[in-house]
Amino acid sequence: MNTQIKQIAERLRGLRDSLDLSIAQAAEKCGVPETDYARYELGASDIPMSFICEVAQTFGVETTALISGNDPHSLAYFVTRKGTGAGDERTKAYK
Repeated sequence: MNTQIKQIAERLRGLRDSLDLSIAQAAEKCGVPETDYARYELGASDIPMSFICEVAQTFGVETTALISGNDPHSLAYFVTRKGTGAGDERTKAYK
């Protein structure tokens, strides 16, 4: 099977695992037969775009995150402890 299909299948499995759902539960939520869902997760068959969109909508993730593995809305943040880090004083009220 195609490498990209295998990668999408891994992301589907990872998403389901992170939500702590069984294949049966995930399939029911997405409205597909359990056997189809299992085949998609294994990468044993072509994964329809409509199914990827349904999974994304059902579980609240970006479709592009399932397809490419990149989340366009990834949040990056940094923690800086008081008294450490670079200073930046733009105005008197902002330090």
